[in-house]
Amino acid sequence: KQLIIQGTLRQLNSALNKLHYTCAGIPPAGSNSMFGEECLPGDHSIALHVDDNGFSGSGGPLSGAAVVNIVVVFPHV
Repeated sequence: KQLIIQGTLRQLNSALNKLHYTCAGIPPAGSNSMFGEECLPGDHSIALHVDDNGFSGSGGPLSGAAVVNIVVVFPHV
């Protein structure tokens, strides 16, 4: 899945500060699990790629990438 957003540095920082991860997969056919494959507990990750589209001022176009690791656990009910 991919999401592309554009904005000023302030707008993008604000959006990223409000970002939260929710897995909402659909269970495979015949599965007795209420969670889909994407919602299995364990390690997940979000890959980020940032590019200033050439609007960097001095220094030429800038870009960067990072991976944010997430551990999914199910709450005790």
